[in-house]
Amino acid sequence: MVEIILLYHLCPWITTFAFLILLAYGSMILVFRRGWDRTPEHRTSAVNPSTKISVIIPVRNEAPHLPQLMQSLDHQEYPEDLYEIIFVDDHSTDNTPSLLHERYLKNSLRFRWIPLPEGISGKKAALETALSYATGELIVQTDGDVLPGTCWLFSIASFYEKYHPRLIIMPVAFTDKSGIFGLFCKLEFAGLMAAAAGSAGAG
Repeated sequence: MVEIILLYHLCPWITTFAFLILLAYGSMILVFRRGWDRTPEHRTSAVNPSTKISVIIPVRNEAPHLPQLMQSLDHQEYPEDLYEIIFVDDHSTDNTPSLLHERYLKNSLRFRWIPLPEGISGKKAALETALSYATGELIVQTDGDVLPGTCWLFSIASFYEKYHPRLIIMPVAFTDKSGIFGLFCKLEFAGLMAAAAGSAGAG
């Protein structure tokens, strides 16, 4: 009987709390939707870009992904004299340093390889180090396990030169997720990207 009475007294509080949670969630969805609608639709123009880009990539034990990534960066449809690539190695223990060193020897003018010194580690430190070496007007950051398309830098520069934003965020897609679990991962990540785009559009 005591448990029933306690539950009876708690029900209004539980209902009120659930209502407030739903109200907050619904308001957040509306804000994201409004921000999404405010995001401009952009189509890459055929105008030749003129922005110098610094691509900074912090890596740690990314040897399996580096060959494809570096090949993709080498074949960007963007003027070679308008972008540089800066890798920062966060104390990798696999073949990452030797791959980066080999790539550096092939083109030391456009390619930089910076190992973090002892006692300094982490992605934040890697990004700060890369920024101290960057010479581009526009900083583009990606990760070692990402495979950008050939028009990646061109589309970013086109958007930047048209709208002059302070920040550009771009979507990514999974390529190696399969099955039911992979489908749920893709749906979850799509929701996160939509929320990020909506919140950015909302300011």
